[in-house]
Amino acid sequence: MEIKKLYSFTVNQETMVEEAEISKNDQGEEIKTIKKVKKQIPLEFAIKKPNRVMFEDAELFYGIRLSESIKAGLLPKALVVKRFENDGGALSFGEEKRVKLLMEELVQIQKEIFKYQSKGEDFISEVDNSSFRLNVEKVQNIRQELIEIEKAKSEIFEQTAENRARNKTIMWWVLNLAHKKEGENFVPFFRGETFEEKIKHYDEIEESENESLKRILVRFAYLITFWYVGKITDEKDFKEVDLVDIEEVEDLNKKLADIDKGVKEESELPAKTE
Repeated sequence: MEIKKLYSFTVNQETMVEEAEISKNDQGEEIKTIKKVKKQIPLEFAIKKPNRVMFEDAELFYGIRLSESIKAGLLPKALVVKRFENDGGALSFGEEKRVKLLMEELVQIQKEIFKYQSKGEDFISEVDNSSFRLNVEKVQNIRQELIEIEKAKSEIFEQTAENRARNKTIMWWVLNLAHKKEGENFVPFFRGETFEEKIKHYDEIEESENESLKRILVRFAYLITFWYVGKITDEKDFKEVDLVDIEEVEDLNKKLADIDKGVKEESELPAKTE
């Protein structure tokens, strides 16, 4: 099946192949010997360019998953926001006070650092230098604590019906856009016709010991997630963010999780518009 592609990439896979070796015996007769040798075989993969029908199917899928999430007890984002507004915000009084103190301390330390930097090298003493290093360390610690507080705040909004439906929809796109080349045609990378059948194959790959397939799976998930959230739109963008040089699946998974957490949940749309 010929498909329109958003992006394609090639992976070299080590495979045992049979090769014929021709030699001659003492009588001059040709002898054909079949040997198995290791060879790097290029395998081609592609991200299918979705059509109008796929966008409509994704919208329907999102709506169904959103309804399921609400029935399961997850609150819509609007209600979560309203609840925290009524309670005075997502942070407790103590946390808000701590953030204010940290910000004030950060401003003061940065002023000290600026004073140090404004002195010429000739006027910097060992005491100044030691104080500078200490202040830089303090800034790093304060920023880390502020990040942790903000992270805890954002995690509250991750447990919404829209977020769960959105994550399921991203997986739907991964399962339906990932393709591999077999012969002259591209076929779906994941087996099955339904979402449940395809996700079962996804899980089988994740739990397998085939590291090569697992890297391809995570590469698809990373690129398609980036596309979904609107970070990349054409082949040039895909090439810039492609993780072809990263070998460890754990590293890929971490990057994928970082992207997912960094996405704002402002929109409830199931998919990007054409």
